[in-house]
Amino acid sequence: MEIRLLETFLTIVEEGTISQAAVKLHISQPALSRQLRELEKSVGTQLLIRSNKQVQLTPAGRTLRTRAQDILSMVHTTREELAHPPLNIHGQLRIGAAESSSFGLIAKVIAEIQQDHPPVQAIIQSGNGYFLEAGIDASTLTFGLFIEPWDLSRYKSIQMPETDVW
Repeated sequence: MEIRLLETFLTIVEEGTISQAAVKLHISQPALSRQLRELEKSVGTQLLIRSNKQVQLTPAGRTLRTRAQDILSMVHTTREELAHPPLNIHGQLRIGAAESSSFGLIAKVIAEIQQDHPPVQAIIQSGNGYFLEAGIDASTLTFGLFIEPWDLSRYKSIQMPETDVW
């Protein structure tokens, strides 16, 4: 049983006639009828009762409609999962931070990271700007949270959205 034949079958059922389904699928009516016969042959039973006005599902056709919808949903989900695999983030995140009101923000972000990626181990180290700079330069810190003013021209940096209030 081929996925494309299940898609074809569901389109026929949704459209109500083979001719309307053929138009929607951009194929000829005889080609669509051949695909339907191929599907019926593969399952060993008649799926639709054809008339000039529209098709009707047989009991086997009703069963296949339900199964085909489930199968195609799983195929779609599988394709999405394979196209966008989950991130496999792991390792240590060493954060240096000067004590500030932003400490709470960092703790919140770390909690979210660890919830989404349990293999990540986060270590927060408190220190002044000199400690942070030395740690980043020595690669013992992944990143640092500095309190302004501090010369960050040697580093990639972003401005935090909070202003410290002491």
